[in-house]
Formats: sequence, structure tokens, C-alpha cells
Amino acid sequence: PNQGTALGFRSGTGVIFDNILVGYGALVGFSQFRGTEAFAPYGGANGLDPWDDNGGLVATGKFTGPTGQHWLTDASANWKVGQWVGGWPGSGNTNWAYELVDVSQGGANYNENENLVNFLMVASNGVHDVYTTPNHLGGEISWTSGDTYAIYKCYAQFDQPGRGQSDLLGDNGPSDGQPYDVNTGGTNWPNQQLEPWYQWNNTNNGASIGFSPSIGYFSGGYFYPIIIAGRDFYDNTVKPGYTPLAFPHPLDTAGSVSSSQTYTLTVINGSGSNNYTNGAVVGIAADAPGIVTNAAFAYWSGSDIANTDAASTTVTMPASNLTVTASYVPFPPASINTNGAP
Repeated sequence: PNQGTALGFRSGTGVIFDNILVGYGALVGFSQFRGTEAFAPYGGANGLDPWDDNGGLVATGKFTGPTGQHWLTDASANWKVGQWVGGWPGSGNTNWAYELVDVSQGGANYNENENLVNFLMVASNGVHDVYTTPNHLGGEISWTSGDTYAIYKCYAQFDQPGRGQSDLLGDNGPSDGQPYDVNTGGTNWPNQQLEPWYQWNNTNNGASIGFSPSIGYFSGGYFYPIIIAGRDFYDNTVKPGYTPLAFPHPLDTAGSVSSSQTYTLTVINGSGSNNYTNGAVVGIAADAPGIVTNAAFAYWSGSDIANTDAASTTVTMPASNLTVTASYVPFPPASINTNGAP
């Protein structure tokens, strides 16, 4: 209760349905940290990284603002307002995002212990200015007057939410590794398939709740325009062709056992030994008194026995091997010598 977002995802795909929430501000927050930070061994999704599906260079120039400013200013630019805004429904750029890179500062040298970075996703732009979303630590680009900038178009980023099956990757290196695409032998976009998220029939405090107001591509207040509504996720939409699995899940064997699996019942001093399935009710009988010399049936020991005091009873077979034992007591003697006592 009283949490901002009920669920958070940084990659992959899935379905979210029939959940009842209480006290949350949003259903889902999606994140794509590589769009604002670089991580070994795949680097940062700065529009140049080969692991991403990039669209190339779309603008370059010089920063003309004061040193230390955290947004890009190019006095010579004449951009259309919103020209570099990707991801937003209605923006006209709904199938891609834009990465702004400070080329003079290296373009992807992010250290997670620092709050200053040199590439970020574009959140908005004016005629001469471009504003970016900070990374998850609040880090922003600190521009130096005269820095060269570049803007790159990116269609999809490796392992972002809404992407699934891909080429098989191998690894040649120790530590963080040296991954490669097994199909090509190189470092390239591994053809990750579009596999969108879907959500439907979820409520919060009794009212319907969807990806909005988090809009899916927000997490912790940070904007990830590469995660796009109507492409990477669908709100209040049942996934086409989806059929919920039986509950419990068919592959969950902890609480259920296949009807074809058998277990061994061993009956000591009696009959009924054999292999049986879990839940089978098996008749067991103690040996006749003549078989156990000078003894009479007393009781059964073991688990899952219907009546431990009856010579003939039943056992309900558990999901494990089971041993039950019939115990006996000696017959009393036919006569008692009292040695002349009355």
C-alpha cells in the first residue's frame, strides 16, 4: 500500500490481468537504463552502439550555451518544436526515439558512481534548445561551451521492454564477457522480435487502472521514449489469441503429480505390495496367524493407513514410496501352571 508503482520491468514481455490493487499510484513502470547509461559488456544505447537497432545520425553542431548548462543550446539551429521528441503518442515520431550525445566528452563514458553523463534520451525541444531526461540517478549532461553534439535516431534498444526472442548469443570472454551473435559471429543488433506487453482488467481501489498515469515508459519520474505505446505495450487490451493457463501451472509439480507416475508400496508381514499412483486407495491385509508362528495380529505401523487396529484395511498412496508393517503379539499359552496355588 501507498507505493507509487505496483510493478516494474526493465526488459522482456508478459501479460498483466485480473489484479486487484489497493493504494497504488500506477500499475506499471517500464525502464530502459541503457538509453541513459552505459553498462558492460553491452555499452550504452546512445544511437551508435551496435547492439541496438539504430537509424543513424540526424543532426550535429556546436553547443553555444554557457559551460555547465544541462541542456543543449545551438543558436544556429532552427528546429521545429518537438522535432526530436520520440515515443509520445501524437508527436508524429511514434516509432523511434532520439539520443543526444556530447561527442566532445566521449559519447558513452558513464560511471555508475557519477551523476554526470554524456548521452541521454531527448524529452523535448524548441527552436534552439534540446532537453533530455536524466538517468535513474538524476545524472545530466554538463555541457562545455564549444562542445560538438550529435543526435541519433534509435528504433529499438537491446533487451528493452517489449522485445523477446532474438539470435542466440555466445561469449568469448571472462568477467563481464565478450558477447557475440552466433549467427553472424559479430557484434550487431540480434534481431530481437517485437513482443509487446498487454494489460487488462486490473483495478486499484476498486477502479480500473492501466499503464497510465505512468504511461508505461516512466519509472521513478524519468522518461524512456524508446518504450512506445501501441508498439511495445497495449493498454486495456487483451493479448490476441491469449488463453490463460490452468492454475496451478501445468509445469508446477510441487503440489501435484502426474497420473502416470507410480510409487512403491511395501507391506511387511502382510499383502498388498505393488506400485501405485498417488492417491490410490490400496487394500492391505496382515498375514494369517498361522504364517506368523505363535503370534496374533496387533496393529499396523506406517502412514496413511485407514485403521491401524484392523487386520484388513486400506492405505491411501502418497506421492512417495511407502512402507507399512503389521506387528504381532504372541498367543497366550493353552494352560497356565500355577504350581498348586489356588
